Amino acid sequence: MGAAIGMRMGEPIPAEVLGAMEEAEALEHLKREVEKLRLEVRGDLRRATRGAWPKPGLGDVPYWAEQDGDSAENSPEADVKD
Repeated sequence: MGAAIGMRMGEPIPAEVLGAMEEAEALEHLKREVEKLRLEVRGDLRRATRGAWPKPGLGDVPYWAEQDGDSAENSPEADVKD
């Protein structure tokens, strides 16, 4: 049984940028950046396996789509460039 693993590294975020934000805002910013990277890796793996893995599902939708209530408007394609 094989396993696929993927990895992405985002652009460094200067401490000054995060330091200028309120704590909650900075944490949300980091959380969204990590989520975007996760969605990119998910797409990479799906393309590499010709759609076999990962199976389509809730993992294809960023966490903030649930908060905003419109999964079509907040689809991964709207936020992640292939």
